Formats: sequence, structure tokens, C-alpha cells
Amino acid sequence: MPAPALAWPADVESYGSVQHHSSSNSSSASSGVSWLKWLGALAEVIGHVMLMVLICWASCRLARWERLDEPTRASGELNQGISMTVTPQMLAHCWSFDFGAQRSIPPEAALCESQVTTLADNRRRFILAFLAGPSILLQTVLHWFSGRHCPLTSSRSFYLVNTGTEMPTGKAQITMWTLLFVPAAGLYFFYCGMWVVVLLFMRLHDCGDDFERFQLGGQLVMCCFGLLTKAGPMAASFVLYAAGLCLAGICSFPAAWVGD
Repeated sequence: MPAPALAWPADVESYGSVQHHSSSNSSSASSGVSWLKWLGALAEVIGHVMLMVLICWASCRLARWERLDEPTRASGELNQGISMTVTPQMLAHCWSFDFGAQRSIPPEAALCESQVTTLADNRRRFILAFLAGPSILLQTVLHWFSGRHCPLTSSRSFYLVNTGTEMPTGKAQITMWTLLFVPAAGLYFFYCGMWVVVLLFMRLHDCGDDFERFQLGGQLVMCCFGLLTKAGPMAASFVLYAAGLCLAGICSFPAAWVGD
């Protein structure tokens, strides 16, 4: 007499998916996403990594630590004391997309870069990036591999790329570290990042070597791509910053009136 057949499901994989679906917190977390959305999340993850690395790298290069033995004067520190007559046409050229029209100017003059910054400011921005960078890297790794959401870490995009599903709701945990991390990440990505973009653009006009110009152009494109992937948080940060300035201005009126 043959043994009775066990009532196993016809498709074990579908059974597992049904069990996973029933035990998930949200139905959207177990449903697949389109390839277009997956590629967009992958681009955001790549842009996040590139932006983290390039801000620190470019800030270190722009700080010119090889000149530690030179005085950091407010004037003449970037152009190494080279004297020349700066015309309005030269200044207009610094903000154009024509990168080869002023090759007669010595590259060591750093004409365009010296119009927007000083060596001391570059070093201060590098110190800020050097202090904020490790915490941003640590928080990014922790939230990527724990499956939790944190602003400015691209954790939702990494979760989507890694699992192929949307991150379930309720994964965000607001802690004291989060409140300290978000302002530091905002300064790192948006303040230091925007200055890196501006200074790389200026350096493209100052350098005289084609290969160096190619490298600077690649770094500039990657930085712009990384900042574009954070366009939403960047706009929110600017709005909050403007609101803070307005609030500070409003609060200063009564103090000024009392002082008078």
C-alpha cells in the first residue's frame, strides 16, 4: 500500500514569498519596484559615495598643505606674490565656460581662485570637512547595513538597491545623534560641497595643463552629479537656513530697540 503523499505547496518559493508578505509591516515593502526606480536609487547611492570622497579629497588639495612654510596672508597667498594687472575681462572670463582663453597667464598665479577665496579660508573649510567626514561615513555605514532611515545618508536608496523593495514605514529613528548628525551633514554636503564646486570651476580656468584640466573637469562633473542627487534635502536646508536668518533678524529687533 503506497504511503500517503504529503500536502506540500506546489511552489515552495511562492509559499515563502507569501509568508514573507504576511509577516511584513507594509505591503509596499514586499512588492517589487520598477527598473527605472531601481536605477535612480543606484544613481543616488553612487552619487552619495562620490560626493563624500570628493569633498574631502578636493578640500585637502585646495588647502595646499605643502605650503605650510609660507605665510598665510590675506593677499598674495594664492598667487605666490606674482603681480599683474587684473582687468574686468579677466574677471568675466573666470565665470565663463571658456577654459583655454587665458593661457598666457601663468598657472601659478591662481587668478580666478584668488578672486573668490583665500588660502586660510580653504584650510578652514578642509578642517570642517575633516571633522564632519568620519561621522558622516560612520552614520552612512550604520544605517545602510541596519536597514534604518536617516536623513542625508541615502539609506532608503541603498535599501531599495540591496533588497529590491521599498523601505517599510516606521524605519526612521530620531535620536540625539540624529539631531547632531543632520546639521553636520548639511554643512559637509552643501556648504563644503558648493564651495568645492565653485573652486574646482575656478581652478579649471587657472590650470595650464590639459591632463590636469581633464582631471579637474571630471571631479567637477562628479561633484555636481552628487549634489543633484541631493537636490531635495539641499532645497530644504536652504529654506531652513533662510528661516533661521529671518528668525534671528526678528529677534534682534527688540534687543536693538532696548539698546537704543
